[in-house]
Amino acid sequence: MRGGPPAGADADRIEDARLAAGDSPEKAYRAGALGRRVTVTGVDFVFRPQPGIYLLWALGDEETRRVIEAGHERAIVRVLEWIEDEVAVIRYGTDGIYRVRPPGGLVAARFRHYEARSGMPLLHDHLLLSVKGQRLEGTWGSIHTTALYENTVAASALYNELVAAEVCEGLGLATEPRTVTPGRRPVMKIAGMPHELIPQGRSPRSGGEPPARRGSPDGSGSRRRPRRPSA
Repeated sequence: MRGGPPAGADADRIEDARLAAGDSPEKAYRAGALGRRVTVTGVDFVFRPQPGIYLLWALGDEETRRVIEAGHERAIVRVLEWIEDEVAVIRYGTDGIYRVRPPGGLVAARFRHYEARSGMPLLHDHLLLSVKGQRLEGTWGSIHTTALYENTVAASALYNELVAAEVCEGLGLATEPRTVTPGRRPVMKIAGMPHELIPQGRSPRSGGEPPARRGSPDGSGSRRRPRRPSA
């Protein structure tokens, strides 16, 4: 007997089309949601420094790498603390009408990679955040994932600011404004880094990436990570 298309195939096709059209990963995911029944079990944040910093890490000596990794780690911890204190809420009641901060914090697992898929040296951490949190009375509820997505840009900006400050203090460096896209406001980069060394075009992005949802149609596995449209 021939089986039908895999669960969520139409939804994935819709999502791919929306991504190709330039929609954000979250908007594309929602466009395909009617064709998919997914139990979200967690979200995956990716933290990586700006190109000037990860190039210093890749080309520097042992002490330089140690300082950058330590600053990278402290920045991630502080961003997670900010998410716990200012962003994450547990929904409860009918239609999640009531919301409360998780008093015991969030449940997360973090692991580090030292290179990109291409094999290029690239310091970055994955932070897999559970969508379950404990309430004051000890019961468990669901973290409001939309709130996490809505604050991704703020979390990314906070990480970039913190890791740059940590690295500059630790290595005696400074930052300077640099125009990346004509017509848009400059971004702060490590001063003195030759522009030709900075990866251009489809280079890995810095900061905390929009989190990917983790789940499956039956809630038992992992859903593929949404692809980000190129800049």
